[in-house]
Amino acid sequence: MVNLFMKAICFFILLIILISCKKGLQHYDDTALAAKLTLPPYSQAGANTFGFLMNNDSVWTVFGAKYGHSIFSSGQWIPNTVSTLYGNPGFPNRMMFSLQGELTVVKQDILEKDYFAEMNFFPDTPFIKTYSLSGNLDNSPVAGDFVFDKVVNVVGIDEYYFIDSNRPFTLQITRFDTAAKICSGIFSGTVYSDSDSMIISQGRFDVRYQ
Repeated sequence: MVNLFMKAICFFILLIILISCKKGLQHYDDTALAAKLTLPPYSQAGANTFGFLMNNDSVWTVFGAKYGHSIFSSGQWIPNTVSTLYGNPGFPNRMMFSLQGELTVVKQDILEKDYFAEMNFFPDTPFIKTYSLSGNLDNSPVAGDFVFDKVVNVVGIDEYYFIDSNRPFTLQITRFDTAAKICSGIFSGTVYSDSDSMIISQGRFDVRYQ
């Protein structure tokens, strides 16, 4: 009797999951909007934007949505947003600024593209200046990195691009307002995977942070 009861509960939970997935996965396609992507404008007002060109022609910016659901609620597509963090990562007397975003393209409810970008640097007074990121998060004056994650296959194959320490990545901070908590800047450089390279150009961001 106990086994039959437990089987009934498991079947009920599985049924809820399947119904939730089905509800959440209906009628989502952002390929038309993705085909018209443009870079966000340069700004210094805390617009929460982050974008650049890949190999001088293809636009990357925070765009799209990721699907999420729980056992007891129907699924939903959650919009991608810019994520920021300003704090001490463990280095003595140093504060690190982290900036993250994701571009996803969904065609007929199926994830077609998934590109993630992250930049980390150590703002230093005077904040409004040009930084040369080394690709290392160490205690050196040029510490900082830029990481690009290109999901080649949605079942789990990723291609990661990083800064080559011999070819510094340029970041220019145009506003770092600790009162308004706004950070803006422009950036460019080249990042490398094990078998490829990618030129990052016309990069810009304008974000608010906590």
